[in-house]
Amino acid sequence: MASTNLQQWNPTAVNQETDAQYAADSTRAGGAVDPAIFLSVLGNKAFYQWSTYLTALFQAFANKGFTTSDSSLNTLTAQCANFLTTADTLPPIQSVAYSSTPTFNAGAASGFQMTLTGNVTGITITGVAPGELIAIEFIQDGTGGRTVNGWPTLVTNTAAIPQPDLSPGIGTLYLFRVELNGNVHPAAPAISGNGTYVTNLTAADTVTGGALVVTGNGRVVGTLTVNGVATFTNNVQVNAALGVTGNVTAGGVIATNTQTNNNANVNGTTTTGALSVTGSANVASNLLVGSRLTAGSLTLSSPGSSGQVLTNVGGVFVPEAVPAQTATRNDVTGSRSFGTTYTNSSGGVMYVTGYGNTRGSAVGSVACFVNGDADFANTATATIDGGACGFSFVVPSGGTYQIQANTLASDTGVTGVGKWIETVVS
Repeated sequence: MASTNLQQWNPTAVNQETDAQYAADSTRAGGAVDPAIFLSVLGNKAFYQWSTYLTALFQAFANKGFTTSDSSLNTLTAQCANFLTTADTLPPIQSVAYSSTPTFNAGAASGFQMTLTGNVTGITITGVAPGELIAIEFIQDGTGGRTVNGWPTLVTNTAAIPQPDLSPGIGTLYLFRVELNGNVHPAAPAISGNGTYVTNLTAADTVTGGALVVTGNGRVVGTLTVNGVATFTNNVQVNAALGVTGNVTAGGVIATNTQTNNNANVNGTTTTGALSVTGSANVASNLLVGSRLTAGSLTLSSPGSSGQVLTNVGGVFVPEAVPAQTATRNDVTGSRSFGTTYTNSSGGVMYVTGYGNTRGSAVGSVACFVNGDADFANTATATIDGGACGFSFVVPSGGTYQIQANTLASDTGVTGVGKWIETVVS
């Protein structure tokens, strides 16, 4: 059992000044002079006060498993290095200048943001610690189309890590967790600033098969070729070409060049550079074509309610402009509290950041939950009196979120919300 040999002076507080007398004592205020008599009541009060604070501190240190003694100054100094200060905590995010071969030092920050002005061909991640959460956001510049490759070998399952959203000005957030063996593992699906999850259908750029069924959102950087039927419960985004010999049924198909040899059955919105259908195109909602539309027949079940519809101009179907996205920052510190479940009813993706105030020597920590799942969470701890215990996470539209603190006592741990910011991208 850990211990300390530091003892409190005059623990029964006998023969010593009161607090009022000690505060008014001229020797205490001005210091001892020579020659002078150093009264025992003054000395007892001074030694009692100093030793009481130090004894309490090092007894709490012992309760946490650290043994201290005055037998060795070097040993005592080494043990005191276990006190956590602001010099030991990581900033939540760090801006990294663009490089085709960037280095992200997880020993310097827990989050990184880079604007892509070119492609990334090789990534280095250093300073990892088991249990650490690492967030990396790549933001497309005004040109867009920048790709990210060359993830380091310590990152597991790199083949499943998708390319970022290629849309100009849009960021894609990747979240990783460091395992006990030091490997870095994807902790959540990549999230695009346009409000969708970015995932790969398979590891390859080209997918060939007799039939393809995807229950979530899909993304292919290269070409998707299916010899049979392609069925998507939600959306599929293809940056090159989508070739299907059978029917395509999807919540939404997004591609720069889409070709099907039979029917294109779309329940949501189709955005393409050129859509060529030898049979017929049946669209239940909106059909957006950026280039050329060729079809045996075109059926629009509904013109759509978003204002993004096709207009026939001289026999050419012309899409209306897509509304621009905006980000709105809201300081909701005064209306938020730990332990309460909130719902993102903003209609867009919400990025929640902030920190809790801490006090005392007890460890303060917060845990963040999205839709009740801590896998989409960020956890931080702080033990410095008055330090910040930060949090940051993303909430999809319609999702619920809650931040739990380990304690809300008035004198230890996390004592309340210090800052709570909600930024909505819509």
